[in-house]
Amino acid sequence: MKNISEILKSLREEKNISMDEMAEQLKKYGVNPSKSMISRWENGKAEPSMSYVRILAKYFNVTLDYLLGLDSEEKSNKENQINTLAAHLEGKDLTPQKMKLLEKYIDALFDDED
Repeated sequence: MKNISEILKSLREEKNISMDEMAEQLKKYGVNPSKSMISRWENGKAEPSMSYVRILAKYFNVTLDYLLGLDSEEKSNKENQINTLAAHLEGKDLTPQKMKLLEKYIDALFDDED
């Protein structure tokens, strides 16, 4: 089983970003980690606090269990959200017209993310 340092390094490399870029991008979550702090996390010399772990899970779009090495599957929060959305729609009478409206709404929600 991987530990958090290996997982963090792997996730950062998958995003193809430097430690400096990661530190800069994490500022939008209200934190200000330094490059040296991220380096210590990745080299196993320190572990992020739980408040950082929660932010890192959001940032990398993975579950806390995956980030902490408790789950070997990289299930994303997005996958969990899709399952939750599907559960809300279960048993609803989705006519083709309602489905088209729902698709337009979803598209409109995510148009600004590109």
